[in-house]
Amino acid sequence: MKEKALDSIVSLFALVAVFKPGKGFSLISNILEVYLTTSFSRPTVERQLDVCQTRIREYIDRKNSSDTASFEKFFRSELEAHCYILSRELPISHRMYVLLYLIDYIPYVAGAGFIRDYNNSFRLIEKIAEKLEVSETDFRDAVAFGSDNFQSVSDANSMLVITDNAALSIPGVSILIRPNLGGQLVFLRIHSTDTILFKVSGEASFEINERQLYKKRSYVLPKGAVIRCDEEINIYYNDIEKALTPHDDSQPLVLHADNISYQFSNGTFGIRPMSFRCYSGEITAIMGGSGTGKTTLMGMLTGVRKPYEGEVTLNGVNVFDNPDKVKGYIGYVPQEDALIEELTAFDNLYYIVGLSYRNLSSEEKTRKVEKVLKDLDLMSIRNLRVGSAMSRIISGGQRKRLNIAIELIREPGILLLDEPTSGLSSADSENIMQILKSYARSGHMVVLNIHQPSSDVFKMFDKLLFLDQGGYAVYYGPAMQSPSYLKKSLKLADAHENECYSCGNVNPDDIFHLVQSTRISTSERSGHKRAFTPERWHRRFLRFSMEEERKTVDNPLPLHPYPINTPSSLKQYLIYFNRNGKTKFGDRTYLLIALFLSPLLALLLSLFSRYIPPFSDSYSFYGNDNIPAYTFMSVIVALFIGIMNGSGEIIKDRKILKRETFLHLSYPAYIFAKLSFLMLLSAIQMFLYVVVSRWVLQGPSGNLHFFLVMWSSAVCSCIMGLALSQFFKTIASVYAAIPFALIPQILFSGAVIDFNKINPIFASDKYVPLISEVMASRWAYDAILVSLYTNTEYADIFFEAEMELNNSSYRKNFLLPEIEKAFFRDNWSTTHFLTRDSADFKLIINGITQIGNALGKDYSSLYNDGIIDGAEFDKWVSEVRNQLSEVYDNCMMRKDDLITGMGSDEFNRLRNTTNKKVVQLVTDEQNIEKVRVGKTEFIRKMAPIYSIPDHRFGRSHLFSPAKRFGPYLVPSNVINIMAIWLISAVMLSYVLWRRPTL
Repeated sequence: MKEKALDSIVSLFALVAVFKPGKGFSLISNILEVYLTTSFSRPTVERQLDVCQTRIREYIDRKNSSDTASFEKFFRSELEAHCYILSRELPISHRMYVLLYLIDYIPYVAGAGFIRDYNNSFRLIEKIAEKLEVSETDFRDAVAFGSDNFQSVSDANSMLVITDNAALSIPGVSILIRPNLGGQLVFLRIHSTDTILFKVSGEASFEINERQLYKKRSYVLPKGAVIRCDEEINIYYNDIEKALTPHDDSQPLVLHADNISYQFSNGTFGIRPMSFRCYSGEITAIMGGSGTGKTTLMGMLTGVRKPYEGEVTLNGVNVFDNPDKVKGYIGYVPQEDALIEELTAFDNLYYIVGLSYRNLSSEEKTRKVEKVLKDLDLMSIRNLRVGSAMSRIISGGQRKRLNIAIELIREPGILLLDEPTSGLSSADSENIMQILKSYARSGHMVVLNIHQPSSDVFKMFDKLLFLDQGGYAVYYGPAMQSPSYLKKSLKLADAHENECYSCGNVNPDDIFHLVQSTRISTSERSGHKRAFTPERWHRRFLRFSMEEERKTVDNPLPLHPYPINTPSSLKQYLIYFNRNGKTKFGDRTYLLIALFLSPLLALLLSLFSRYIPPFSDSYSFYGNDNIPAYTFMSVIVALFIGIMNGSGEIIKDRKILKRETFLHLSYPAYIFAKLSFLMLLSAIQMFLYVVVSRWVLQGPSGNLHFFLVMWSSAVCSCIMGLALSQFFKTIASVYAAIPFALIPQILFSGAVIDFNKINPIFASDKYVPLISEVMASRWAYDAILVSLYTNTEYADIFFEAEMELNNSSYRKNFLLPEIEKAFFRDNWSTTHFLTRDSADFKLIINGITQIGNALGKDYSSLYNDGIIDGAEFDKWVSEVRNQLSEVYDNCMMRKDDLITGMGSDEFNRLRNTTNKKVVQLVTDEQNIEKVRVGKTEFIRKMAPIYSIPDHRFGRSHLFSPAKRFGPYLVPSNVINIMAIWLISAVMLSYVLWRRPTL
């Protein structure tokens, strides 16, 4: 309080005092002293009392030396001046305090005939109330309360009577019966100033903070105060405030921990057996040192952890076994921020409203958000981006309030908070607790973990649960009674004292000191040992709680099904997508990196890959030997960009997902929204990559297919990133795992290791190794290189001719000699023959069948009788060689005719639409093994681009032009992309099935 405000208060009291000479001076001094004592130290009180006496003398001298009119004018100006100062310097609650103490003086003020406007004491104080901007209703209610005229109290302010008279009934007044009270307490709550007035009557002796309360006199009830009656009955401020607060019509809730304990996987107990109850309208605080199990207990109360023994129920419903029934009632505010850093405070709340309420219009959502922002004094940061905890844009207190606002906006029946005041100043901590107090008083339950609250914060707790090392419960009961309980247990002399006698404060540190108090070391007892071990405190707690359990008779109403008010999965998807997009656009650094990374990599790769052969005058795509390497690196770039896009998504949202588990939201909607944005982002990135790289390398065709393959690979890798982000709990772990995800893609793509020379353990003679079939890189690399050859103008005209020519050459020059060699082995005699029992019988039949299928003839007569005769076989070889030579010559002639018909210039132009190195790679020109002889078949290794695989379910060798799918022959360009999307679908199923551990 500023000095001029205090000076105006003292002057105001002195002005009133001039109306009652003699006894009035001492009376006003006594009332002023009582007021000052509540807020100031004793030296300040005495100094201000001296100032008051000086002012009284000054005013009396002025009165005696002036005529009535002059003094009246002086009095009015002084009164208005001091009231003006107070109305500008003091909040309304403090102005009401001042007025209440002046009201106490009304019965003793005599009339003053010389002041016409102030013809009675009531009018004088009423005038002061008007100048202090206190409402007329509140003023008249306070006067009525002071004069015991309770019937005249308006409905705007609530009244409570605590009595032992069970027959007492007063219309419009709440009655609480306390047997054996021996008196009566009457309370009036001035809602506009959040002030509680009270007075006591009866034979019993009442006191606050060891100070005797006088009958029939009005008092202001200090926050956190305990009224004691004959040292046997305690009446707590929080209970009085709760009774004086109107509740909503929501269902009363009882959270019951029944003999719960928790054991970790290593056998250590985190929580020892304990029982307690929490009720709607109360704040329950869980205190204890570090490692005492506060967070573990909170996990059991929220239903995240299953108790080792016992159960936690909400109105009789087990919270762990029935999450769908209770989650809607529970709101959880973690210790760490659960805010979306890139969004504004308004947007953080707006999207939560959208996910919590199904049928609200945009305007209704905005109004609801703005109301919460106003209630929590956050309108000033409405349009400010939240930012991270390290680079704060808003203060720590504002961040805490915003975290709480996110839960309050959906009004859960139970609000659980983990260290809501940690890292905050005392002022911010009190602001947070005032918010929670108001929420609890509206009929909701608040349970919070807290380490070391201030005295003012501590006084706001209704119940306190204190935990000792090892998860042992020490105390559960009224928070203000905890010091007395501990002192009585330790048999201390001041066991009846809970707060400081002089200031009324409670030091929470004293609770820790009492629990951990040590014995005095002596010669017989060395060292510092605790007076009460955690186990001993726990035994006392169990005895105390058993007594309380016997006294408590709870019959909570059956839990009503929580009204599911969340939007449909489709609407959730749209909200998630919108929120995700706004989050990304709010992070400019992310956008710059995401949009410029792909074109920059494309520029670097293409520039380094732009090769001009010696003796060439200019660059040509056909002569660039680096195109296969560039293609492989492009696939890796797509996979790298994709996995980086998705790797941090779920980890970054883990805290938000944990908070939103209580909303019954659709996890698939969240994942599909994430994936939709990543697909859109990947499409933009790969489009830029293709445009830049093809501009530099001057690729003549295949751009659309190249884009589709790159985009499909990036999306597949995005899903891989989502899976990593879901599996690991830290972004560092994800980044460390990325090489383990990408290296297999590199090794088994077909570009690094020749599949014909791979370790035999993984090899397949006919097809790509099985381990490569699950690699997106294998399908992407294959698709692009095959497309670079088959999707060209040259292939449109010459592919069929080239295929027939290569196939006929393969059969004439490689397959037939291998069949002949396999038949005769080391015996080149026509008398040689093979029978069914011969090791090579099936192999030769396979070769004959392949030749017959190529020529469209049936040569089964050679082996139908189970014997292959050497002479007949030799004759067949000669005939087939001639036929194959004729086919080869015809194929060569057809190709020559095509070239001759178009001319050499056109042929060269068409050839330049391909790439020489790509053609060498897909035809495998450097491979000297053209046929591989297996146990029962001849396996083609020559020119894989011209070989059609025979597997019915898509398996093939590398660079096959088409693949079989059932009875259909599908171009590799199509089926490879389908395979990438199939791999993506399998990984996506895993992501949807395995939700992250929160």
